[in-house]
Amino acid sequence: MAYFNGVNIAFSTILNGSLLDTEMVQFAETMKNLFSLPMSLDEVSSNPYDCIIPDFINTDTFCNVFLPNGNEKTFKCNTLTEISVANMFVGCVTLETVYIPACTALTRWTFKDCSNLKSITLGTLTSIVVPFVNCTSLKDLIIGEGTTASAFSLSTCDSLTQESLHGLIDNYADMTDLGGATITVGAINLAKITDEYKEKAVNKGLTLA
Repeated sequence: MAYFNGVNIAFSTILNGSLLDTEMVQFAETMKNLFSLPMSLDEVSSNPYDCIIPDFINTDTFCNVFLPNGNEKTFKCNTLTEISVANMFVGCVTLETVYIPACTALTRWTFKDCSNLKSITLGTLTSIVVPFVNCTSLKDLIIGEGTTASAFSLSTCDSLTQESLHGLIDNYADMTDLGGATITVGAINLAKITDEYKEKAVNKGLTLA
């Protein structure tokens, strides 16, 4: 893996003996040239770190070259519109905060088994495919106003606050004429939602399960 100096961004590839030292150097040089940033292999570390992606890195570039090293504590990118790579952060137990306010789509198991993930901010979602499996510490979830994803599963995220659950309903678009949407929150979370918000969900064409 290679770190960009100064901005704490880790770009990595599968190590486990599959890359020779010469290949690691070549990889580092490729990243350095691609993003025009200083970097050093001397900064490789297993300590938790804040992964902050600069705004000039577009979504295609991110999805093609970024692989987390499993030690991310914070993941932030203001301009990332989609995570299309399955299992991107799977099993990253150091991850606590995700801030991707422009993100409209997440694919399968993006944050699966991120058991210490506590807070996530997303954009106006149009597609989401079970990204939060076993995110048991997730409390604060913010989605963008006008979200239209047809299905949203949070059934293994029992720590969600009532404010987050109500905010989810508030920020969904009216799905009545769009085929409806199903938000699966599980029995524990369902009990946190007031009757007023359950009625609001029904009026918006949302099915709470």
